[in-house]
Amino acid sequence: MSILDGSKASLVAVEGLAAGLSGLAEDIGEAGMRQVVALFLQTAGGARAELRQAWQMTDRRALERRAHSLKSSLATLGATDIVERCSWVERHARDNVPASVMDELDCDMAGLCLALGSLVAP
Repeated sequence: MSILDGSKASLVAVEGLAAGLSGLAEDIGEAGMRQVVALFLQTAGGARAELRQAWQMTDRRALERRAHSLKSSLATLGATDIVERCSWVERHARDNVPASVMDELDCDMAGLCLALGSLVAP
């Protein structure tokens, strides 16, 4: 029985996540997948804060880099819907990214972290 079995309901809320994590567990083992998830959770808050700060400071280059970096981490997990939002921010970083997009990204990330937290909780 996989640790993913008991968490499917919350993982399904994030498009692609259950499949992405299952694939990751197949590739590196369940313990490895747990380590990747734990590392992501350790760094996600800082990554969100840096992304938001770059946006608030209108540092377009930093916003582009932060969105790209976060997108890469999310792709590893299979969170395809949030990857798409990060891609949009990355592509439009040199334009004026609306506050609503940043708020939606924050909300998406918070939901993702809650769903992932259930995987690594003791």
